[in-house]
Amino acid sequence: MKTILVVLILSIFNLCKVTAQKKLYTPLSKRLNKIARLKAEGNKITEVSKNIYKIQYRNGKTIYKNLGDYTPTETLKLSKTASFDSTIIDLTTIDTSLYSYKYKFWCRVPVSGWQYRPTRVGDINDNGYPEIYGPQMKSYKSPWDTSIVVMEMNKYGNFDSIYAYKNTIDTKTIYDIDNDGNDEIEIMSKYSKRVDSANFYEWDSYLFFKKPNHFSLATGLSFTFTKIAPGWPNNSQLDYHYFGDWDGDNLTDYIFIEDQLYIDIYEYGPLSDNFDSVYSYYTFQNDQYYSGFAIGDFDNDGRTEFFAGSVHGKVLSIENKGVHSYAPNWQGSVETYNAYLLTQTNDLDGNGKKEIWIGGDAFYKGVAKTRITILETNGNNSYQEVGRIDLIGVFSFDAGNMQVLDVDNDGKDEVMICIDGNVIILKFAGSKNDQKYNVFYIKQNNRPDISYYGARMYDFKDNGQYGIIISEVQFNSTGNNWPFFSDIYYPDSTIAGIKNKIVKPNSYMLFQNYPNPFNPETKIKFSIPELSYVTVNVYNILGKEINTLTEKKYSPGTYYLNWDAGSTGNSLPSGVYFIKLTAKSNKSQFIKTIKTVLLK
Repeated sequence: MKTILVVLILSIFNLCKVTAQKKLYTPLSKRLNKIARLKAEGNKITEVSKNIYKIQYRNGKTIYKNLGDYTPTETLKLSKTASFDSTIIDLTTIDTSLYSYKYKFWCRVPVSGWQYRPTRVGDINDNGYPEIYGPQMKSYKSPWDTSIVVMEMNKYGNFDSIYAYKNTIDTKTIYDIDNDGNDEIEIMSKYSKRVDSANFYEWDSYLFFKKPNHFSLATGLSFTFTKIAPGWPNNSQLDYHYFGDWDGDNLTDYIFIEDQLYIDIYEYGPLSDNFDSVYSYYTFQNDQYYSGFAIGDFDNDGRTEFFAGSVHGKVLSIENKGVHSYAPNWQGSVETYNAYLLTQTNDLDGNGKKEIWIGGDAFYKGVAKTRITILETNGNNSYQEVGRIDLIGVFSFDAGNMQVLDVDNDGKDEVMICIDGNVIILKFAGSKNDQKYNVFYIKQNNRPDISYYGARMYDFKDNGQYGIIISEVQFNSTGNNWPFFSDIYYPDSTIAGIKNKIVKPNSYMLFQNYPNPFNPETKIKFSIPELSYVTVNVYNILGKEINTLTEKKYSPGTYYLNWDAGSTGNSLPSGVYFIKLTAKSNKSQFIKTIKTVLLK
């Protein structure tokens, strides 16, 4: 009898232990369970003010989260259109099997991202086989023991490790910083300063790597960018990095959020080969802790705006006013906390106005929701709410990113959202001035020992079909050797549009000619996103026109020209020449010049 009683007690104990473990991994229903899980994973959480928690992840990422129940406020509240229907998606009851046929598991790659920072994908060496850039580490509890590993797809559809950036921790951006036609890659270096006994580390520097030649990876360190926090001895955390030429001076501008306190804009200087400060805005003038960006000319006044959201749901817009000139031009608020998830869509409802998407998460009478507010302009420097999407049952602690792209090749963009253990693709289902959305696809994580850290979509096979790559980590009870990996899912051909579709470029580009130096022939590559009249001319160092390589209309696409310097006359000497592309459409004009060397 005693033996039976002991066995019964042990069984009850083990059942409670298993239940407690399951409760620890309960996906989002109890905020305290999520805090307990984050602490169990080795992260540090501090309540800095009422309901505002500072979450320090072991990889160095810090984010402030408002965990209180949402309380409506009239302060700076948005005006709304007369009426609109909210899109409500209950993630606790949705039947994911209705969508599972659309994407199938393709492969697993042994690199991942970090919390809120999924892997980067690109074809930097321009060989037609994309690379995945992500950290690979030996132990989750020692995240500084990492390198960014480059995994390139081979002709069989598998991924091979081809390069590693030593002593690095995170891949930030891929962009042609110096406008030479070749992408640079921005990578964050390893932590350097111990700040407490729990082995948390501060941020270090941002390394910009350059390509030694057109068909290589970006392996040569070009320059290092470091931002010291005002009033602090340590380097700043820089998040939400975006590049573009927003003031029209043909130099690359660089915007980021610094420590969730400052919105900083820098500009690349060719002489210094680094970024120089142009503008800084202290966000505490409006509210605590800002993040995220939606970028575009949203009020159609010819000037770019930058939207960011705060921990209390306030929204701030900064507008370009001219060369090296920026200023706040609007502020409001949305009905959610933690308004950090932002993007933009290009007039989905066809009313001539781009949409601003602002996602945040909060608890509404104890119920977790991610609420996306859609804004449009209602006048110069003025905006109103025109739509809303509620994702019920999800509060983001690990993942949160959005991506806009035409998933099904129907000519209209969809919006991919990765929010904690959910990857959702939303499809516009409304009409003019009617923002309605349906679920095009959803995948939910049903493994309690796995967390999603973010997702991206990319056309891996260059056939107009976008795969989904999800950054993941698998936890175990020991806390060591937790595998980092990314799972890639590819679409069924019946739902992804026409195979071998020519993919329309997103922007104008003139790439560096190859080879360079050359003798006597070289190839010139350019891309145009819309029907344009294109002229490509060659000039000598004195500015005299030598040759016109093309002068005609081009449809959207990527093209190659061949320049045979020998055919222009035997007297053409060795030296420096300039290749100038001018592209004009009904909407815009693009001009870019590259330098090349003829070496006989």
